[in-house]
Amino acid sequence: SNDVRSTFAIQYNGLLTQSSEPDKAKLLHVGYELNYSDVFFLRFGYNQRYWTSGLELASESFQMQFSTYGEEIGTQSKPKEDRRWAVKFSYRF
Repeated sequence: SNDVRSTFAIQYNGLLTQSSEPDKAKLLHVGYELNYSDVFFLRFGYNQRYWTSGLELASESFQMQFSTYGEEIGTQSKPKEDRRWAVKFSYRF
């Protein structure tokens, strides 16, 4: 419709050098965004083995975003996720 748009993207890093990477899942990035009237945004993704997501509410005068993603802090033999959370507020004038 005129009010709803969506975007889907896939990125695979190291296509020519993937044979030297022990964990192929770390090379894949996937993302999806649903945009409703440039006011409400819903985002989901996958980055280096961990899920990501975000929510945004925007208007002419402000923008508020909430997001989360996983960061690798372990070793190759013992992977460990550190979940990160972020909040952003912007006032537009």
